[in-house]
Amino acid sequence: MTKEKLSEYLRSVTVMASVFPSPLHNRIGTKLLNIATQEQFDFIWEEPYKSCRLLIKGFPGTGKTIIAHQLIRKLFNNGAKQEEILYLTPHVTSRSQAEKKKCCVALTPEALERDMANPTRKILYQAIKHIIVDDAQLICASKEPGDTKWFFFLEDLWKKRRRSNNDSIFWMFYGEHTYRISDTRNMEIFHEHFEQERELQKIIRNSHKIARFAARYSENQKYKDAVDDIMSVHGFEGQAVVCKEVPLSNDAQRVQAVGEFLNEVLLEGYNLEDVAILFSRKNDIPSILNCISSKAEYSWISKENLKSKTITTTKSAELPEVGNVQICSGSDNDITGQVVVDTIRRYSGLDRPVVLAVNPFVADYDRYTSINDLYLIIATRPIAKLEVYSNKAK
Repeated sequence: MTKEKLSEYLRSVTVMASVFPSPLHNRIGTKLLNIATQEQFDFIWEEPYKSCRLLIKGFPGTGKTIIAHQLIRKLFNNGAKQEEILYLTPHVTSRSQAEKKKCCVALTPEALERDMANPTRKILYQAIKHIIVDDAQLICASKEPGDTKWFFFLEDLWKKRRRSNNDSIFWMFYGEHTYRISDTRNMEIFHEHFEQERELQKIIRNSHKIARFAARYSENQKYKDAVDDIMSVHGFEGQAVVCKEVPLSNDAQRVQAVGEFLNEVLLEGYNLEDVAILFSRKNDIPSILNCISSKAEYSWISKENLKSKTITTTKSAELPEVGNVQICSGSDNDITGQVVVDTIRRYSGLDRPVVLAVNPFVADYDRYTSINDLYLIIATRPIAKLEVYSNKAK
């Protein structure tokens, strides 16, 4: 075997040995080792040594958040301290999941802006060495046109550290065709300030049938092509998407529908911890199911060794058909063994094997999202099973 052939062989073995928790484990009731795609492997294990400043784009389900979290773990394991790694995400749920690993400073844009306005808090950022921003397009969509103060704050922070630390990185991930962007100038500024760009092209999260359903709500041909290529990526066909009308006019009817759905998925062999129940708004979640804390979004940088301040709210609910069920929101630190009940927008950075969307609709005040956008978000959250319930008129 030639040296070149041996090198290629060892590289292939390394890719095969690079494992993440399998997104398809639920079908046999145990966790499998999930083989990383070549592009995932390159991003996590090789790209940081090539590109200190990188803009990465990809469609929903191509592994942007997975790569962001794995990159944080890699930096931490390679010697970076927790207070040296900043992870910025618009998703409270993703922030909380990153926070509980104790590998980084995890913030939402709202928390960052509060700290930017406070000179005492800004001092705490001087230790930051690496910056990872997830779903930047959603941060832009939440700002007024031309409002990029948060970006330049991070850029200045990184440049100062870069002068004395050549291995400092600044990576920004953004999703294509997930939301309408409020002003394209807010996104164009990134292309001007990042020296390199990369694109993730392979959808790894969703089963083929769920991805085909999602493709109905996208007008992007490249996304449709990526969906067509799914079977060559992981070969998982999945279950057909179910859309049906059920009575959902009041809390009692919504609780009944959730109970019947959970009974259905248990009979199919899923576990309750495989399930996420998503509503359009927090106010639509019946009180017996509502665990969302109003204090889940604030900054957790503190002088007390960056201790977590996340408020964990879980509850036990007696539901029709299934009886006692442990429920939590997606932003709780420990969601093991519990059904996640949350809003569609809050959960848009995460996934679960089974998702039920309850009466999805676009609120009048939401100027950034169309009904197609909303259904695309919903359809890119589940891995194996998706049901969408609409309110059945009397």
